[in-house]
Amino acid sequence: MARVTTKLPLTYEPAKLLQALEQISRFQIREEPTYSDPPIHARWGGASLHSIGGRWNDASPGEPALVGFQETELTQVAPYFKQVLDSLPCPKHSVRISVIWPNGRINPHSDWFLGFDKGLIRLHIPITTNPGVEFVVGDEPCRWQPGELWYGDFSLTHHVANQGPVPRVHLIADVCINDFIVGLFPPEFVARQPGVAKHQEAITLPRSELGTYACRFTVSGSLGDTPLAENLPLEWGLKRDFDGEVRVAGDRLVMAINGQDLIGLEPLGQDAFRMFGVPPAILLVLQREQGRVTSVSLKTPLGQLPFPLASDSRA
Repeated sequence: MARVTTKLPLTYEPAKLLQALEQISRFQIREEPTYSDPPIHARWGGASLHSIGGRWNDASPGEPALVGFQETELTQVAPYFKQVLDSLPCPKHSVRISVIWPNGRINPHSDWFLGFDKGLIRLHIPITTNPGVEFVVGDEPCRWQPGELWYGDFSLTHHVANQGPVPRVHLIADVCINDFIVGLFPPEFVARQPGVAKHQEAITLPRSELGTYACRFTVSGSLGDTPLAENLPLEWGLKRDFDGEVRVAGDRLVMAINGQDLIGLEPLGQDAFRMFGVPPAILLVLQREQGRVTSVSLKTPLGQLPFPLASDSRA
């Protein structure tokens, strides 16, 4: 069976990682609340080095937003963490310090939006661990040591349980794929992937062209029955339809739901837009003909999901 994890060639100094962890200790990493039944996490918490809007106390992998991912103040408090981020010259989504306290766990689950073919992968750097930690990705037990850099295919089922006496602390980085990231991996490992979706830089549209994308549409409540709901605004998972709109806000486009601006849009060309805080595998497509939007859809790994245009499709 092909391995689903691999150790990468970069290493970090365990003592400096511990020092950086101590430097951010005054920020008081708190246990995250659980919202599911049964809970996916127990006795788990985190703090962010890189997050939506630069919020250090956002321990999530990201959420739809009007602004993008930014470094947080923790990178100024702990310079070695800043060095770690700089050692990975690639576009980044969330970079978090994840803590699992004794008797804590992350129950078996999978993160469908991660993978080489989806343009976003997850890297781990252990900071503290102990023999009582059970960490499994797919069917592979993981005994990763402090200072090592590891990749795991977290689109597969994975879980962690800390039965040891001390916290298990990892730096977890969700990174977009570019030539540098690909170059960290053995060529044979990359060749086994179902595809490699490299990061695409956004383009700049003149303000006169931005207006040609303005439109109104209906966001389908059927999204609540798909894995996409966990990566889109919370309301979209409620299984009812919403009024959607793309409109010009200053020198950019935003998506509004029920009149509230929620998501900033980055043009990629060919009528496709990346959404701030949303995994790169999900794109908004605003197909135009003769300067008017004629169709709205989400391009996703599950296929193209159309949104019906409003009768007056020009906002």
